[in-house]
Amino acid sequence: MIYLRCLVRRTYTCVLSVGDVIGKLLAFLTLPATLITGYFYFDEIRDYFSKPNLTTEIRRATLRCNYVWRDAEAYQNYQRGIVGELTELCRASPIAISFEFSVTNNDSITREIKNLEIGAKVPTYGPLTLDEVQSVEHLIQHGVETNLRRDWRVETLAPGATVIFEILAYDSATDVGEMDWQHLAEKLDEQDPNLLNEIAEIELQARVSGFYSKAPTILSCSIALDAEEFKQWQEKAPHRRIQVTNQCL
Repeated sequence: MIYLRCLVRRTYTCVLSVGDVIGKLLAFLTLPATLITGYFYFDEIRDYFSKPNLTTEIRRATLRCNYVWRDAEAYQNYQRGIVGELTELCRASPIAISFEFSVTNNDSITREIKNLEIGAKVPTYGPLTLDEVQSVEHLIQHGVETNLRRDWRVETLAPGATVIFEILAYDSATDVGEMDWQHLAEKLDEQDPNLLNEIAEIELQARVSGFYSKAPTILSCSIALDAEEFKQWQEKAPHRRIQVTNQCL
């Protein structure tokens, strides 16, 4: 019995020794490959674990009512010049923000823009979170331009690529009565001094592929109206006062 125990211990010790030798041998053999891989793919590895390096550019942005024609007869009336209904419908619709922007991927790996969220500060409403973001595409059918909206889908950016997007965003959770376009339109009609010079601050956050879990702010700018631009707004026909477009700086 004592001999058997000694034999088991020796066998166990030998197995451990052999395992240790094999482990060191594998480490010795794989270390150069690991170092070479790290050398050649250092940028890709670093970018995967780092904050996305994206460059964005925006020129103009629009504050607008988020009304979509759903009644064919009402739309035909508008086409015939009966515009009063549009004004009423638009003023009762939620406020939205739309703009076109470009994104350049400065990283060495492909990035995926998984979803977007817009934060905005408008004096009439206070801080806004516009979580419903849609892509906008312009189509020409039978000589007439139409806009096609679709929910944001994952967009891929190759290393060094620049892509242009147009989006429209609005708050999907807040009651329309609290967020309707009429609040801002009335303040613009009155030339409210609180809106003079700066009418909105906009921030665009994007959730991007990679190990970096936070959604970084990739774009921020402000829309401003001076006294002359306020005057131009008031000179517009009522059915044209459904949006404000200006440079976003």
